[in-house]
Amino acid sequence: MGVLQFGRWGVIAVALIAFVMVTASSAKVAFSSAVPAMIEMQKVDPEDGTAPTVFPHWKHQRAFGCYACHPTLFSTYKKSTGTHKAMRRGKFCGACHDGILTFAHNSRDVECEVCHAESK
Repeated sequence: MGVLQFGRWGVIAVALIAFVMVTASSAKVAFSSAVPAMIEMQKVDPEDGTAPTVFPHWKHQRAFGCYACHPTLFSTYKKSTGTHKAMRRGKFCGACHDGILTFAHNSRDVECEVCHAESK
């Protein structure tokens, strides 16, 4: 059984699979070492009395990958300052936290401290 029995497309397919596996594994290592596990979002009004939003970035990245949120919902170059009003319009966290895909950010069943927890 030589390589020629795979045919040209078989060799291309094997090469492509190997390339994707190597690229994906090296990208994951590079990403995981460069991005914080927890992210604290900037407050729009620092004097409003609520704690800043702190969320497990690693959990979201592991479950959905980078491109589910970046760059369409959140910039990768500057800190985001989403508001509840923007989230009700499906921006920022509200794109997924809408009560359909996952818990709503403004649900009566969700305590404020789920998102607005003091960073540690």
